[in-house]
Amino acid sequence: MKKVFKFGCLPIVGLFILIAIVGSFMGGDDTTTTTSAPTDETEESINEPTEEEVTETVGIGETLELGEARFTVHGIETGVTEVGNQYLNKSTTGQFVLVDLTFLNEGTEAVMTDTSFFKLLSGDRTFDADGEASMYANDERSSFFLESVNPGMDRRGIVVFETPADASDFILEVQTGFWGSEKAQIVLE
Repeated sequence: MKKVFKFGCLPIVGLFILIAIVGSFMGGDDTTTTTSAPTDETEESINEPTEEEVTETVGIGETLELGEARFTVHGIETGVTEVGNQYLNKSTTGQFVLVDLTFLNEGTEAVMTDTSFFKLLSGDRTFDADGEASMYANDERSSFFLESVNPGMDRRGIVVFETPADASDFILEVQTGFWGSEKAQIVLE
């Protein structure tokens, strides 16, 4: 009886090869990590703040220092139902919240900014920035959409959030980089 090789196992083999390649790129150092049962010391360290937790809060007009980034909110406008011009615009049945801010790069290398660096908090709700509405709201200013900011340079622009009309008591959460390793808040009162 002759066995015929079927191609059905090729996706599985390909998956193992892909995992091996990704693993080799993520390898890092050659140290071995071991785990042990939690002790009082490790249980206490679980409650300590991590890099991803919010570290500082400031208000409008104050400069927030977050790593090598500086954020300053100049003002906020609420209750807006349409942004843009007669050709390019966006409207909402709720409200747009427009946050006028400056990002300053105090680092030694260019930083790529994006509207995903910003979240708007209202009570227990979190709103993402609306990239399209942000582009429409900024005529000649920065929309913070995938924009490179060189060292020592700043960008001022408006970040737009779409929220229900009754949302209020806003806090702007900012982060450094796309992965948000550092976060802080600016109270928008």
